[in-house]
Formats: sequence, structure tokens, C-alpha cells
Amino acid sequence: MRLVWVAPILALALAGCGELGAIDFPLTGPPTDLTPGAAPTTPVEAGALPPPGVTDPGVTTPPPDVLVTPPLLLPSPGGAAVPAAPIPVTNLTRTDLLGGWTINTGVDACQLFVTLTDWIALADGTRAYRASTRDCTTQVLVAISAWTLEGQVVILASADGTTLARLTPISLDRFEGQIVNGGVPVAFFR
Repeated sequence: MRLVWVAPILALALAGCGELGAIDFPLTGPPTDLTPGAAPTTPVEAGALPPPGVTDPGVTTPPPDVLVTPPLLLPSPGGAAVPAAPIPVTNLTRTDLLGGWTINTGVDACQLFVTLTDWIALADGTRAYRASTRDCTTQVLVAISAWTLEGQVVILASADGTTLARLTPISLDRFEGQIVNGGVPVAFFR
């Protein structure tokens, strides 16, 4: 029974050695001669490493606008964590928002559910869709009943169409903004 969980852990530990080359078991290419005293078949080069920041010209990476990652928390000079610069999200659609999220005001963290069921018209006449929360304790999060998308801004509203919060995408998995009355920061993420 112990072997069942030891084997995957051992495989992960060995995977940390690059191509397992540290123990002479490459994952790609032709099989390596494992006989004792066998010499390498290709010459080993000696030399200095390039200075920091210089990359191998043969290695390519995708352009940064293709990557979508959650924000990183970087230490600030005062020691507190601050979010890294947001990655622009330019093609946000209503279907990107569907499903379950965690919504957080710093005081309250609970669940937000977003659907495409027509629900109400907001105060400005914009059509909104059904949203709901679960396990929230603050009145503003409990009151969320609708949502809509205005460009790249997500509007969360109450059942009477009053806008409760406005949020913008940090990534497709994280939105940040403020509660309209009081300016309390709010975020939802998955």
C-alpha cells in the first residue's frame, strides 16, 4: 500500500532534476549507455555563464500579451504585499463571467454565482442578468441579485437595479473594484 503513494512522490522528486539528467536518465533522445565507466558520447563544454539577464538567443518565449496569469503579490518597501501590474484583458465577454466565484471585501468572503438568466433593468435601463451570493454577512454582498457587463466593467446590482459595485478585470480569473457607497475595495476571483 505504501508503494502506491511513494512512487508518484519519487517521480515528482526526480522530475525536479530537469530531464532526470542528474541521475543520467534523460526523458528524450536515444537511450543512454548505463554501463559502468561509460564516457559521454558528446563533448562537454567548459566556460563561464552569461551575465544575469542575458538569455540564450535560441530560446523563444511567447509574447507577453498572449499570457494571462493571476496577479503576483510583490513585497513593497514597507514590507506589505502589493499587487503586480495588471495584464490587460481586452476581449471580455459575458460568458467569461459565468459560474461560481469567491467574492471578498476584506471583511467578508463568500460565494458569488453568475448566470445569463435575464433578471432586471438597472436604473439606467441596461438589461442585467441574475446573480446571487451565499454565506455572505455584509449587507451589500447579501443584496447582490444582478450583474451586467459595460465594456470591460462588471456591474453588480441589487434586485431594484441599484448599482452596488463596479469591478474591472485584472485577469480572466480576477476582478477588482469598489463598493459604490463607501468606496470599500471588493474583488471576485476563482
